[in-house]
Amino acid sequence: METKFDRSQRQILVNLGNRYVIFGPSGGLPRKFDFDPVVDSIILPRVADESEVAHTRIAETLRVVGMEKTFPLSDEPNQPDLVLSDKDGNRVLVEVKVRQGDPKGRDLSIAWERSKEAKQQGLMYENWFFNVDRLKLLRVYWDHEVPIIEESVPLDVWEKTPESIFRRANVVAEVEDWIFRLDVLYNDVESWLSTHRDFRFERNRTVTMSEEMMQNFAVTDRDVPILDVIEGDQVVASFVPRGLWMIGAWGRVDVITRSQTTILVATRDKEEEELRWELVSPEDRRKRVPFNKDSLIAIVGAQ
Repeated sequence: METKFDRSQRQILVNLGNRYVIFGPSGGLPRKFDFDPVVDSIILPRVADESEVAHTRIAETLRVVGMEKTFPLSDEPNQPDLVLSDKDGNRVLVEVKVRQGDPKGRDLSIAWERSKEAKQQGLMYENWFFNVDRLKLLRVYWDHEVPIIEESVPLDVWEKTPESIFRRANVVAEVEDWIFRLDVLYNDVESWLSTHRDFRFERNRTVTMSEEMMQNFAVTDRDVPILDVIEGDQVVASFVPRGLWMIGAWGRVDVITRSQTTILVATRDKEEEELRWELVSPEDRRKRVPFNKDSLIAIVGAQ
């Protein structure tokens, strides 16, 4: 029995432990989200390891607009985890699989075989593989005598607490702000050093930004520029971004010279809103000095 619900366009809301995710089709024209974090999610207890509770929470929270979710009445082997029914009574039997990566070839073969057997009995049976590390959903089923894999990507991600809702857009904004702050930092470095000696500057090299916070909220990796300070044909200093989300700081850049590596961190007092850059002593990381023209020349100018 074929459901009249368009598989390719459906949006699926689930909770994976601490995060809610809307999975949906990739590409195509922008489309309004079927779900809203304020009205379509509840506050659940936080867990240390999402993978330990993901299967249960997916089954409990999964929603698809236009389809009603029920659970099988029998606990017999090979029963699906849940049943989705549309308004016309067509049903999709769903087996939920949670992985920390993509399914293996054997997993897919078993899923297709089960779906094919169910189809021969007039049933629609799908295996849904949730990749909790990279936030991906693969729906595996048999359709029109052909094995199918359809991938759904995270359209939105959020965490809901009693105090607030932290969304994917917040992470994107913080990444953009980090790129902007690095550009301002590099401009200051170039301005301060341009009159000191005959330096030139390049931002051709990059480092990939792929932090855990970005992965958790399905934010695309970014290539972040490195600033090289060059004298003659020698690089005398490189400013290499190491991370944005740091304990006790709002970003770190390593200043690498031929003699040492100095850590540059963005800090902010509790009373202050504006971030500032400070140099961490390589001998004693508890000691910090303001990053300014004089401290920069002391590091780079001595090379």
